[in-house]
Amino acid sequence: MNLQLLVPLEREMTVSELLELSESSRTFAPFSSEVMKLCSEMAELLFSDPEAIRFAELQALAFFMRKSALVQLKAQFDETKTENCSISPRGLVFHVPPSNVDSIFVYSWLLSALCGNRNILRVSSRRAQQTEILLRLLRACLDKYPKDLKNSTLVVSYGHDDEVTASISQTADMRVIWGGDKTVSTIRKFALPPHAKEITFADRYSLSAINAKSYLALDENMRRQLSQDFYNDTFWFDQLGCSSPRLLIWLGTEADTIKASARFWAELQQQVTIHEYALPTGAVLTKLASGHQAVIDQPIVKQQVLSNEITVFDLDSMEKLSRNHPGLGVFYQCRAENLSDLSNYFVRKDQTLTYFGIAADELLSFATELNGKAIDRIVPIGQALAFNRYWDGYDLLREFTKCVYIDLTDKTRA
Repeated sequence: MNLQLLVPLEREMTVSELLELSESSRTFAPFSSEVMKLCSEMAELLFSDPEAIRFAELQALAFFMRKSALVQLKAQFDETKTENCSISPRGLVFHVPPSNVDSIFVYSWLLSALCGNRNILRVSSRRAQQTEILLRLLRACLDKYPKDLKNSTLVVSYGHDDEVTASISQTADMRVIWGGDKTVSTIRKFALPPHAKEITFADRYSLSAINAKSYLALDENMRRQLSQDFYNDTFWFDQLGCSSPRLLIWLGTEADTIKASARFWAELQQQVTIHEYALPTGAVLTKLASGHQAVIDQPIVKQQVLSNEITVFDLDSMEKLSRNHPGLGVFYQCRAENLSDLSNYFVRKDQTLTYFGIAADELLSFATELNGKAIDRIVPIGQALAFNRYWDGYDLLREFTKCVYIDLTDKTRA
């Protein structure tokens, strides 16, 4: 049962050696000065590293990890404390991040480490350049610290070895599975200790909503900025991020929607051109095949192919919309007078709704009407991929910690 240790150093080892190494570390007080210092130093490296600065998603991660952001996160954490609750780390957390979003393993590690936990993270053997950069910088950061902190973060890679996954799971106090439905089902076969906690991030589907009249009222610069924000939400991870929008809902009259839609997709095509985003031939063929299938299976009334990178399907209704989606710049769009008209067609798989030009009271009313059956995040366009402590309905600061309840009413004392 050999595996490859990648952080805090690179070497081959057995799973027994890995677990011994983990045991040589310790948990820390939530938001300890040592861990906060480590995380802020990682942010500084991401901001300054010549390779890292080339990738927008790594700069977004650095922004999330910067010192001032960590101080704000600690202040939020402190607000969760009560007189009767001592908040403690859970212990050893086993993370199984996805292979298609390069930076998620660091976000997962970051919040867990800030909460004081020891961590073992499994990353794929098929690693993108961004992942290799993150591993390199994480090694450099940890190298300066004592063994008890250094060995509290262990990043490993191994094949589909059930014995390794089972052995790590059996020692974990918490398991975090980010890989979608198939990965969740596979990893759940391996038992956790009876006391352990598990949180999962299944396959999700995300949408966007724009008030057509508000969009038409924008000047040229503001339209360009909105299309830039939508581009970032969509194309950073080839539209495969769980929070990347795949359906655009236009709110307003039919006339306004037709006019706004034409402008919007033209603006987005300009962003694709400016960023020199291009799909490889294999992806174009996959997209073409899925498009033919969609015309057969989905309630499509019109198709627009703006380029290899953008295909838009008009729907007559969300009612029979399948959430299966290839990514790669395929968009569905439909129209409604307001969000509430579509509330019956949202499903549990729907995760993030990004929006523009919609009043706060309408958003709040819509969320209340859904009553937990769908949608875990409602954020402005441009914030779809902006990670924070609230994700998929979890408050991760609470999930990565436990409360030791203390009854302070000693009735035996005068």
